[in-house]
Formats: sequence, C-alpha cells, structure tokens
Amino acid sequence: MSLYDSLVLGLVQGITEFLPISSSGHLVLMQNYLGLSIDPNVLQHFDIVLHSGSLIAIFVYFRNTWIKVLKRPFGNEKDGSPPLLPLLIISSIPLAISGIYAADWIEMHTRTPIFVSFGFIFTGIFLIVSGWYESRFAGKESIGWKQAVGSGIGQALAVLPGFSRSGLTIASGRLMGLSAKRATEFAFMLGAPALSGALIFTLSTGSSDLATIGKIQIIVGFACSLASSLLAIHFLIRTIKRYGMWIWSLYLFLAASLIIADEMMPFVEALPKIGVAMDLRILAGTLFIALFLEAIPVTSAFVPGFTTMIAVIAIIGDDPWALAAFIPIGTMGLILGNLLGYIPARQASVKVRWSESADQKLFKAHKFFRKWGILAVFFGGWWGPIRPFISIAAGLSNMRPTRYIVTMALGSLTWVTLVLLAVSSIVQLF
Repeated sequence: MSLYDSLVLGLVQGITEFLPISSSGHLVLMQNYLGLSIDPNVLQHFDIVLHSGSLIAIFVYFRNTWIKVLKRPFGNEKDGSPPLLPLLIISSIPLAISGIYAADWIEMHTRTPIFVSFGFIFTGIFLIVSGWYESRFAGKESIGWKQAVGSGIGQALAVLPGFSRSGLTIASGRLMGLSAKRATEFAFMLGAPALSGALIFTLSTGSSDLATIGKIQIIVGFACSLASSLLAIHFLIRTIKRYGMWIWSLYLFLAASLIIADEMMPFVEALPKIGVAMDLRILAGTLFIALFLEAIPVTSAFVPGFTTMIAVIAIIGDDPWALAAFIPIGTMGLILGNLLGYIPARQASVKVRWSESADQKLFKAHKFFRKWGILAVFFGGWWGPIRPFISIAAGLSNMRPTRYIVTMALGSLTWVTLVLLAVSSIVQLF
C-alpha cells in the first residue's frame, strides 16, 4: 500500500462515514473508477486503523454526552435523562444481526456501481421524506424505546453499499418523532457501537498483523481518518441546522445519475453507430446538464433543453439501444432540476399559513393547486417555460413530497420518452 492510498482511504473513511453519502458505497466507486487495486487482505487490516480514527472522533466530539452516559448509564427520573446505554445497546441489535447473517451475500452480490447508485437514490428519497415529516410534526427532544428501535432498523440497512449509515439513522430517528438535533446526536453516538462491532468483526475474521503496512502509512491513515471524521461531524451538524438534510439528497441523486449513465455507456458504445463522430459520453452529459439546467428557475430561460434533445437524437440516429440509454439520463436530469426548485419552496412553505385572511389571489392560487396539483405537475412539466414555476408552486402549496416526486418523475419520464421517440421517428423519415 502506497502513502497515497493510505491518505485517500483515510480521508474517504472519515468524510463519508459521517456525512449521509455512504462510506461503503464510495469505497466501491473508488475501487472501480480510481484504479485503487489494493489487496483485500491488506485493506481488511487497514480498516482497523481507519475505523479506529472514526471511533475516537465520536468520543472526542461528543465527550460531554459520553461523560453523562458514564455517570448515569440508566438515566435519571428526577431530571428526565433517558437511559442512553440500554437504548444504544437495543439500537445496535438490528445492525449486528444483518451484519452477521448477510455479510457473505452482500460481499458477493452488492459491491457494484449500479447497486451503489440504487442505494444513493433510496437514501436521498429517505432524507427528503424524513425532513418533510419533521417539518409537519414537531420533533421531540426525548429519546424513547420507539425512537431507538427505529434508528436501529435504519442503521441496519447501512450494511448495503450505497445506503448511508448516518443518513438512514438520522432520517429514521426523525420519522420516529425526534427533532433533527436529537436524531443527529443519537445517530452519531450510535456509530460508536457500530464502529466497535466492525473492528471486532475485522479482528475475528482476519489477522490483525499490520506488519505488511508501513508505519508511515498507518500514521497517515489514522490521522486523516481522525481529522476528517471530526470535520465531517461538525460540518454535518452545522449543515442540518441551516439547510436541513435535503441538500445531501441532491448530491446523492446527481452521483447516482452519473453512475447509471456511465455504466450504460459501454453497452451503447459497443453497438454500431450511424455517422456518430462524437463520444456518446459527451452527448449523454450534454443532455443531462441541459435538461437539469432547464428545470431550474434561474437558468431555465437561458438553456435550450428541448433543442438539445433534438440535436442529440439527430446525431445518434435511429439506434434503439442508444435511445433506451438516453431516456433515463434525460429523465434524471429533469428530476434533479425540478427538485432543486421544489425543495427550497417546500421548506419555506412550512412557515406560511394559507388562510382566506391573507392575500386573496395567493389563497385562490394555493387552493387551485391543491385541487389540480397532480395534473399540473404531470403535464405542466411538458412545457419548458412553465416547468420551473410548477415545481416552485408545488413546494409552496405544501404538496406532499412522495406525491410530488412520484408524479413529477412519471411526467418527466413520459415527456422525455415521447420527445425522443418522436424526434427519432422524424430522423428515420429523412
């Protein structure tokens, strides 16, 4: 293992372990895209060093809370402090069960970029839904058995690559009624038994002899893991306070879209082309960016997404496999752009009281969208000039995230499919 490998792995471990973007998923991507060909046995041993750095970071950052746990592990009825130690133990049981019984299957069937992309999408949707739930229902500050079990089940899903441990644990706690602050703190504390279990499992399944790894590599890896873990915890807490969790879902959706597009390109490039002189990866990226920017209110007036679609299809010709690859790429671009308009508006709408005493025009518009919102989202997204404003209107009208995302995604998929097929048919005629 080179010094560069230890540096990169240490930074990735610390950052992705605590940010809601999946450390295991990014490790898979690094091995597939960055060419880090590290011996699995060496990597297993080095995991001890990296996880040790992240574990110490949890104790250092939440030292005051851990002191309280040590002083009163079973809580105190007088001051209302919860029994944190039993709650942490109970929450860790689902992860232990899934890790023990599903480890071999996960290693054989899930360590692929495509599976990671699905995990990213699932985590992103989960973060959005949990944020909406907490905004509608005031979060609790007290942690009970219900919240502990819910957080534990969310954490258990994180054994799958692409499923973020911190993201799912925080989101599960919020869905169980905890406030964002309390859910985040409990999720990080729950990381202590999770990382400790990972260390024990690694030591029990493989040799703990680190002699094959240089001393400098061990020091650099540990230092990078510890420092980046502390920074990641601090950064995530500040981000949640200011923006919520939805901003991380945008990163996850974007990363998933790029992964899917990249994984589909080899199948498309292996097929015969008709007058294609341009790399299809460039065409796919151009289509994705154009539709993404056209769906954003600020940039929609300057980006010709529809014209770009026509140009792309004119270049690739009538290849049905190329069409099949470009349909999900264009759809994901629209979905991400629409979410960038909907989510901030949805967050702002929580503070708005829609009553007849307010501005009558705004109230009537709100009432109209509440009644015809599904049709407006589905068909309104077919017309470029009004597409960005539909997403904002849906957010301001308190349209439920699940209803909006499903309707908008189906509408985007239908529109992209119809346009690409229509343009392709015209190309075939001429």
